[in-house]
Amino acid sequence: MKYEFIPHIADIRMRIEGQELDELFQAGLKGMTHLLKEDFCRHVKGMPVSLPVHVHAVDVTCLLIDFLSMILSMTYTEKLMFCELDIQKVTENEIKCNIIGFPMVSLDEEIKAVTYHEADVNRMANGNWTSYVVFDI
Repeated sequence: MKYEFIPHIADIRMRIEGQELDELFQAGLKGMTHLLKEDFCRHVKGMPVSLPVHVHAVDVTCLLIDFLSMILSMTYTEKLMFCELDIQKVTENEIKCNIIGFPMVSLDEEIKAVTYHEADVNRMANGNWTSYVVFDI
């Protein structure tokens, strides 16, 4: 599982990859969290909070973007930075999990939206799942 940031005009573009679909979603969460507050999850403070998340979508690309959008919204409304996923079920149309977050005070970067621009979840020849995610900042 990995993520990397790629230069993009006016937005931030991230490439994510995972051997399995659950790892792709974990990479997306960890990358977005790292963008919001660099290294936050390495130095967590406070009591963890676990919240349920259940998302359905027409395809795996929409599922990834809708999932990250929901987490982003919960970050702002709950004032929590989400560092871990406990996935109970993930298919190409559904994810059911608990997200584990920790209280936060401030952000390094504000993300306005997780966009569908360039998003296209697919399997590479080696079997890994990959996609780009573009954040509107």
